[in-house]
Amino acid sequence: MKLTDDLTRGDWTRERFGPGWSVAGTVGSGFEAYARILHPVPASRVDLDVPRQLPYGMPTIVEETVWPWAELARRNGRSMHPLVQSTRLNDDESRMHFDDGWYCGQTRSGFLEPEYLADIVTRLTPETTTPGDLTVGVWEGWGELQGTGVVYTASGDDGSAQAAYDEAFRASVAPEVREALARTRYRPPRLFRRRPVVPPLLLELPDRRYLMFATDAAELSNPDWPLTAGIGWDDESEGVMPQLVWPADSAWCIASEIDFDFTLVGGTRAAIAAVLDSPLLETYEVQPDDDVSRDGDVVNEFREPAPQLRHPFA
Repeated sequence: MKLTDDLTRGDWTRERFGPGWSVAGTVGSGFEAYARILHPVPASRVDLDVPRQLPYGMPTIVEETVWPWAELARRNGRSMHPLVQSTRLNDDESRMHFDDGWYCGQTRSGFLEPEYLADIVTRLTPETTTPGDLTVGVWEGWGELQGTGVVYTASGDDGSAQAAYDEAFRASVAPEVREALARTRYRPPRLFRRRPVVPPLLLELPDRRYLMFATDAAELSNPDWPLTAGIGWDDESEGVMPQLVWPADSAWCIASEIDFDFTLVGGTRAAIAAVLDSPLLETYEVQPDDDVSRDGDVVNEFREPAPQLRHPFA
């Protein structure tokens, strides 16, 4: 995957993406059908029979997994449907700990796990005439690409931890990506500049700007591709994932909007049928004008947050 300055790759998006929180506004209008993929819920179980050493003892985690949203809905007496919202299932994150030792974490927004993306791309590949020419869009604002992380350490640290973080950032983010993003930051008025500033080459869509990369379906079908993509991944930490993926013939598009904990796909009916048929994914067919914002979940009415239960680590 290589950074590209060919902005014509995104020409088709300018007429088909829009503001607001509709399906078509997020992944592009004009497709025959659309699917919604719910990002998995991280879940852990602690051993309730092992006493903690107070006051700061940690419980023993005996199992870690991921749940489909349907499991969270079942536990909280909520309903699953195509426009379900995770914040309605967990009542604004107030019902995430359960008396059998299980507790769940937050679903990830703007981040579809590599194995899930690989499954989707594999299923969509037969539905494009240009599998060797795909474009990936990555939101410009990810801190993982900006090197803005701060390492908190105990007093007396000599700064080596922060230095190690900074070195890992430089090694995991491609130089051309760092340079492109550096040009998006504030620049003084022209009168005070010592040399001209080259504007960043970003795809501009309503409320978002993206770096664009050239790749192919074979690369994205391998779950290990982020490790060599120069977008913040290394053997010990995760970087970012794409917000947009589409082939040169615009036969389909994948969108993981940064504020959504789900991914949308638009394409032919055959393409969407293939995605909906995946045993790995929790999917629903949706319509282009559907409201996928929090307010779109009209089935699970708002409930007052539950009383704060004791967190397993409290």
